[in-house]
Amino acid sequence: MNPDRRDRLRDAAIEVLARDGGRGLTHRAVDRAAEVPSGTTKNYFPTRDAVLRAVAERCLEQYLALTEQLAAGPGPGDREALVALFRSLLENVAGPGRSRLLAVLELQAEATRRPWLSGILDPMASGDFAGFELAQRTAGLPVTP
Repeated sequence: MNPDRRDRLRDAAIEVLARDGGRGLTHRAVDRAAEVPSGTTKNYFPTRDAVLRAVAERCLEQYLALTEQLAAGPGPGDREALVALFRSLLENVAGPGRSRLLAVLELQAEATRRPWLSGILDPMASGDFAGFELAQRTAGLPVTP
């Protein structure tokens, strides 16, 4: 299967999930959002669970890319730099990362009924805690449990 088309479908599914919620995430809705022929999403992801897994994995990939980009930098050296880092993270989820955040929130709700989704989503939460702790330490701030 074509990996570029697969990513296009996964990105479109994120947008659909963010815009329409879990009930609006259908194969046809993803086909329309990705502007591909009807049935394309079903060929790549035959079941609803397969679509949910694809969205969760794509969200995790995007999250890991963002955290890798942040980790490549020197890290905040003081309180002001830490505030700037947090501001940039908030700007990301209010702007270009908004759909991913909304999709992840929808996926977390789905995970209450489909526990296997938690296995895909959990690295994001645990990564956030570790990353925030490291950022605070790098900025010279105390870190408490």
